Amino acid sequence: MNVEGDSNGGPGDVNSFFDLSGRTFGSNGFLTLLQKGNTYSPNSSATNLTNTGSGAGYGSGAGSSVGFNADNSGTDFENPAHTIFLITTATAPTLTTDIDGNNDGVADGSAFGTWSILDSVGVVDGGTSDTAYGAINFLRNGAGLTPAGANNITTSFTGEYVGRIGDSFGSTASDWVAGDIGGVNPTDFAFANASNSAYVGQLLSQMQLGSFNAVPEPGTMALLGVGVLPLYGAMRSRKKAAKRG
Repeated sequence: MNVEGDSNGGPGDVNSFFDLSGRTFGSNGFLTLLQKGNTYSPNSSATNLTNTGSGAGYGSGAGSSVGFNADNSGTDFENPAHTIFLITTATAPTLTTDIDGNNDGVADGSAFGTWSILDSVGVVDGGTSDTAYGAINFLRNGAGLTPAGANNITTSFTGEYVGRIGDSFGSTASDWVAGDIGGVNPTDFAFANASNSAYVGQLLSQMQLGSFNAVPEPGTMALLGVGVLPLYGAMRSRKKAAKRG
């Protein structure tokens, strides 16, 4: 689920989500959600869901076979500032759900109170009045509002990719990586910048989707048997008008 963080966009507003009701993980414990027409080759042991609905990208509403719903019938995530949540709840969120009704940077309200938050990560693109609600947040130039007790990581770039490192469960800089993605075609998308310098220059094609992936070892660039579990990966937003299928 994607929650708005832009100060002029209604911070706290749920602007997109996947309804994962009834979905199951693959035999290796992974599930992927892919846009229509993507060129990725996810691990076959994962549950891999590609949109085959009538909508482009992830589709939206009735036009999505992967349960994606977005404001203005959008078919991908909006760009930061935003927070990605993985939750369980007895009452599904809607596109009118607002977890910060008074826009004070604190998540609250009746809907939020029913959520069991399994994971969360926020990204702010430099706006000092923008908000991230994650347990960990990547803040360009350290700017933005965040919850008390959150782990905030200052970056010199806006995180276009965030993902877990290996099988971590925490919310620290050693558990997550954020990256700024360069390249023109999917085959040459790579980390131009990263919160963990070991990733800089690594191709996204080396980050095996739907399983644990190799990470370059600092100094030697040898590959280690650890990896990244993307929560959302290498996608430009519709606002930037360039999709990473």
